[in-house]
Amino acid sequence: MGRRHAEQLLHLFDQAVLDWESVPATQWVAAYQVYLDDLRAALDYAFAVKGEVADAIRLTVAAIPLWFHLSLIDECRARVEEALERVPAAGQVSDERVMQLHAAHGWSLMYTTGPARETGDAWNTALQLAERLGSTDYRLRALWGLWAGSINNGRFTEALELARKFRQAAETSPDRADTLVGERMMAQSQHFLGEQHEALASIEHMLRHYDPPQRRSHVVRFQFDQRVTARITLSRVLWLRGKPDQALRNVETGIQEALSVSHSLSLGNVLAQAACPVALLAGKFDLAERYIAMFMEEAATNALDVWRIYGRCFRGMLRIGRGDVAGGVLQLGEGVDELRQAKFVQYLTAFLLAQAEALAQAKQVEPALLAIHEALARVERTKERWCLAEALRIRGELARQIDSRVEAESYFRQALERAHAQGALSWELRAASSLARLYQIQRRPAPGRAVLEPVLATFTEGLDSGDVATAAELLRTLQ
Repeated sequence: MGRRHAEQLLHLFDQAVLDWESVPATQWVAAYQVYLDDLRAALDYAFAVKGEVADAIRLTVAAIPLWFHLSLIDECRARVEEALERVPAAGQVSDERVMQLHAAHGWSLMYTTGPARETGDAWNTALQLAERLGSTDYRLRALWGLWAGSINNGRFTEALELARKFRQAAETSPDRADTLVGERMMAQSQHFLGEQHEALASIEHMLRHYDPPQRRSHVVRFQFDQRVTARITLSRVLWLRGKPDQALRNVETGIQEALSVSHSLSLGNVLAQAACPVALLAGKFDLAERYIAMFMEEAATNALDVWRIYGRCFRGMLRIGRGDVAGGVLQLGEGVDELRQAKFVQYLTAFLLAQAEALAQAKQVEPALLAIHEALARVERTKERWCLAEALRIRGELARQIDSRVEAESYFRQALERAHAQGALSWELRAASSLARLYQIQRRPAPGRAVLEPVLATFTEGLDSGDVATAAELLRTLQ
């Protein structure tokens, strides 16, 4: 690769930037991904040759949309970091290009593990430059990045406030769909905070009105296909509200939509955050196995450490669900330890709950208590109330195991109240089943029926799911 070829690639990707504003995303990717190897050679040349660094930085910025569309996270990160390091020696580099580099850096850090994954500095720098330059587009990208960082780090109250700021800023955007992206962000934040009624209303409104832009793809601006990502929140809320069949149908729709846009990160995201956990929660273990296999393939393809850890946790949960409690507890525990070390905590609480419940099944009360106390402490600290009812129920099961029945009843009743207040019917059924089983042990079938029967009667679907089948059998024994 010589200077002439490097200049040709630079002109080509300058045109790519212009085309991105006018050509549909799928056509744009098809037109430019064939130049990927040439792009790599041109960047190697330009960064290596004295006097060419400014052009190398310019070419790096021009190539960012292609890396985003192709989910080439590590490659994007490496190239952007090199460009940022070389900015001081490149002569005059515009604030706009520096802003674009910092935004891409924040994006590419999100799925790494360890200290390097802290994205706040990159996004805050991008936000400051966007506000100085009056760029609504990059102000939205930076607010999205800060919001995503808050979600990933378990700062859910902060995330909701950032989502509100995003939606307010989106009112000045020429892309009217941006306000709906903000609504999706709010719905996801509300879901984690336990505000399921509000989350459902927001996400259903977003999906009814959102039309993905044909140009200026939201995959580039906000990392994922937004319709696919909205289905994650909708699936999780539907399961909580006692609609497992609808939740799983919505999961499958999200997977097919991700496949239709050929975006690996969107596919992996819907598998990680909706398909695998919802199938496991619904007790659909064959389906969960299929989704986990798909997810692990995406994790390997994208070389994402965090996804590989999630996959090990899901496999541990699957083994537990199929009866291999000892092996599953070991595998899940290893994954939980890795997540703690990686400081990627978005779903750590949920995995801790699964670990605590499995340890309780194995009669390992002390480690189970450690896991559930850690989970409850996390809920208190982060306000991650979507799973609080289940955490209280599991704590009650452990109290029952150590024959503290008054304490167990208190925890079960708290779980029932929390679940009912959130409209989380699936958690409410589990809590009612636990309380009814306690009454059965105490030879008090009448109050057991009074607790369980009305909750079970509200289920109109998912009647073959594990939780519903178990509750129905328990009710029969209470007659």
